[in-house]
Amino acid sequence: MDPTLAHWLASSTLPRFPRLGTDLTTDVIIVGGGIVGITTAILCQRAGLTFALIERDRLARMDSGLTSAHLTAVSDLRFSEIVSNFGRRQARAIWDAGISAIDQIASLIRTENIACDFKWLSGFLHAPRADDFAMDNLIHEAAASRELGIPSDYISSIPVFHRPGVRFPRQAVFNPRKFLAGLVRNFGGKGSHVFEQTSVDEIQNRPIAIKAGNFTVTGRHLVLATHAAIATSSHATELKTPLAIVETHALSAKLPSQIAEGLFWDTDSPYHHLRIENRRSHDFAIFGGEDHAPGDSDAVHAPTRLAKRFMEIFPDATIDRQWSGHVVETSDGLPLIGSTTVDQFIATGFGGNGLTFGTLAACMAIDSIFARPNPWTVLFNPHRGKPGSYPPFGFANTAHQDFSFR
Repeated sequence: MDPTLAHWLASSTLPRFPRLGTDLTTDVIIVGGGIVGITTAILCQRAGLTFALIERDRLARMDSGLTSAHLTAVSDLRFSEIVSNFGRRQARAIWDAGISAIDQIASLIRTENIACDFKWLSGFLHAPRADDFAMDNLIHEAAASRELGIPSDYISSIPVFHRPGVRFPRQAVFNPRKFLAGLVRNFGGKGSHVFEQTSVDEIQNRPIAIKAGNFTVTGRHLVLATHAAIATSSHATELKTPLAIVETHALSAKLPSQIAEGLFWDTDSPYHHLRIENRRSHDFAIFGGEDHAPGDSDAVHAPTRLAKRFMEIFPDATIDRQWSGHVVETSDGLPLIGSTTVDQFIATGFGGNGLTFGTLAACMAIDSIFARPNPWTVLFNPHRGKPGSYPPFGFANTAHQDFSFR
């Protein structure tokens, strides 16, 4: 067993697909085989669109395989902060976006008959240590959330940590690799093309096409579903919101005793996150954090610090794996999801909410392809400027909508 292999990568396998070996014409070209790309592909298939899904490595092996797999509508930004920066309607819209994404995942699990350990759990935002300042901030955050109509409540002593916190019900966990494997195994029929070990060398705009080695894929729509591919686009320089890459670390462990299940995020900077599930033979935990810029002089010690902190919380635990990954963040804390030009769509800058925003991005991509209105188009517009430049707009009852093809 390789202890540096991420838990999810060791938990399940996906079918293998060939390299691109011929020129091809399709409705939708999807670059990137993570949660954005695979979900976009299955929604294309449902909608009767042909697609070519192109991955430079193996499907679901990069960011989607290195995640801690929280499914949550609680973003990296506090809701009180979002209200201050963007406004009340936008703050509520961000919550609704997350809930819709989780509901979309639950819907796909049902309709595609996927066994992936999906479970509804509560999430807890909590103080990293006991102090009055943190308690006051959490009380303020709970009040701000309730004023937005977001289900939440302040708790003086949350499970596990026994510190002040804010509880958000109806968040979730699942096994992302099993989920994506289930979607991939349901690809089928004429026009469903998947290629691995295929690097995109060039993107052409008119007509829309990608070049990979000696071969060209031409399409009517392009979805850039990988953080790396954004730099290949001729429209990347037009983005007004800069991106930053952050290295993050995680570990998985067995807990010998029954501990309260849930998702936990502290208010430290950088913050730490924990998920606990009760299993038949033991409890299971994933703990992550110690984020830093790539190449930071102290980066080599981050995994050790993470393990030490975890063992201070759970001294009887057994750590079985430790791994590292990357997240991409924007300067304003919101993802970039939308069209960069006619028939080209990008999705990046998810921060710590990759699975939630990634699923949302796939739904928004399908809406864009069919020129359907989407309630989050303005909010996550890749060409947006400063937060104050957002126009007023309404999001009437957008929660719990299923944006798959109907």
